[in-house]
Amino acid sequence: MYTSGDSWRARASFIWELQVNISAKTMQVDFGGEDRYDGTERARNFGMVEAYSM
Repeated sequence: MYTSGDSWRARASFIWELQVNISAKTMQVDFGGEDRYDGTERARNFGMVEAYSM
């Protein structure tokens, strides 16, 4: 199985827009709703990998 370099990418114009919310028992990273990784995104990533693989 191959993975692309942007399998997980956050769309934020500045790194400090990424907020880390820490509570007593959990930690959540909030990308402002731009962190979805749905079927369409997976298909796009795998298509890119197949196009560049040997």
